Amino acid sequence: MSIRITSKASAAAWERFVQEAKPPFSVSSDWAGFQVAAGNAGIPTFGLQDDEVQLASWVFRLRMRFGLSQLRATFSPWFHPDVFKNEALFEELFRSWLQSVRSHAASTDAFVRVEPGVEQGTQNALMYTRVLERLGAKPASRNPSPQHTHIVDCSLSDEELMKDMHPKTRYNIRLSLKKGVVVKCDTSPEALERFLLLHHETTSRQGFSGHHDAYYRTMRDTLAPSGMLELFVAEHEGQALAGALVAFTPTRATYLHGASTSEKRKLMAPHALHIDIIRAARERGCSEYDFWGVAPPDAGPEHPWAGVSRFKRGFGGRDVSYLPAYDVPLRPLLTQLVHLLGK
Repeated sequence: MSIRITSKASAAAWERFVQEAKPPFSVSSDWAGFQVAAGNAGIPTFGLQDDEVQLASWVFRLRMRFGLSQLRATFSPWFHPDVFKNEALFEELFRSWLQSVRSHAASTDAFVRVEPGVEQGTQNALMYTRVLERLGAKPASRNPSPQHTHIVDCSLSDEELMKDMHPKTRYNIRLSLKKGVVVKCDTSPEALERFLLLHHETTSRQGFSGHHDAYYRTMRDTLAPSGMLELFVAEHEGQALAGALVAFTPTRATYLHGASTSEKRKLMAPHALHIDIIRAARERGCSEYDFWGVAPPDAGPEHPWAGVSRFKRGFGGRDVSYLPAYDVPLRPLLTQLVHLLGK
C-alpha cells in the first residue's frame, strides 16, 4: 500500500477521516483560513494511503527574534486511529510528512514544533514518543497550547450532567438562572464588540495581556460564517456579564476565549454561561466539551490557574493530559540557538 503526501484530499475522503479520526479544530481548513487571515502562512498536508486520509496537518510559520522563525503544528499531524496499530506505518507516515514540511521550509525556519494532542500514558503516546526521539526531536521549551485540559461528556442528559457536577456548581447554576441570568448565542459584529469590552476589563483585572482586538475580529469574520465559531454571552437585565468564544467541530466544542465583568458577581453568570454552551454542543451533535486548559492535576493552590481550574472541574468530566510539545529540527544549529535563547 503506497503512501502519498499531498496538499489536497477529496471531500468524501476528508469527511470519512473527520468521522473516524475526530480531528481537532486546529486541523480544519476553516481554522487554517483564519490563521492565514491573521498573517500566519499555512502549509496543508494530507497523508493518503489508497486515497484514504491517514494523516492531516496544517503547519504555520511564526516569527521569532533575530529574524528566525519556527513552523508550528498545533495538535498536528493528526493520525487516523488505525495508524497507531502499526508502528512501522506510523513512522513511515510521519517521516513522509516531515519530508514534505522540509520542502516548504524557509531558510529562517529552525524547527517544526509538534504538539501531538495524544493523551499521556497511552500506548499511542509511547509510540509517538519513540518515533519523535528517533527523529532527533527534543522537548520544546514551552507548550503553545494547554498540555492539561478538562473535558465534559456533553452527550449526557441534563440529569446526568447535574449528577456528575460538584454540588456547589449545581447550586450556582440554579441560583444564576433563578436570578434571571439568560444566555444568548450571537456572533454578530456588534456582539463581538460587547465581548471585547468584557475582555478588556478581564485582562486589566487579572493582569495579563490577551490578543489585540483585530485578532478576535478576524477570528469572527473568518470562522463565524461557517458556524465553526459561536459567541455566547450571559446577560442580566440587558447587561453583559460573561462571554465565551467557542470553536465547534462535528464531535467537540472547545472553549477558546472567555471574559467577564466583576459586577454582579453574586449572580454566578459564568455558571449559567457554560451549562448553556454544553447544552448547545449537545444539540449540535458534539460528544465532548473541552474547557481548554487547566492546572496540572498535581498542582497546588498557589498555581496561577488554580481558581479557574476549580471552576472548570466543578462541571464534572475528566482531566486529560497530553504529550508535551516537541521540536523536530529542520536546521540543527539554529534549533540549538533557539533553545539556548529559551524560545
